[in-house]
Amino acid sequence: MVFLKSLLLRLLLLLSLPCLPRRSLLPWLWMPIRLVKQMLVYGRCLLISKIRIRFLVPTR
Repeated sequence: MVFLKSLLLRLLLLLSLPCLPRRSLLPWLWMPIRLVKQMLVYGRCLLISKIRIRFLVPTR
């Protein structure tokens, strides 16, 4: 949630700076996209490890 809030704040900051040319905004927009992709991969790994632990440890 905190990560999403910072992402939204960054996007709002970008939208509030129309004086900058589009080309200089592209790297700013590309960085969050890469971060989101990394977070999704990390989250998927966490989910898989949690499921494995749940199956390995028998529930009583």
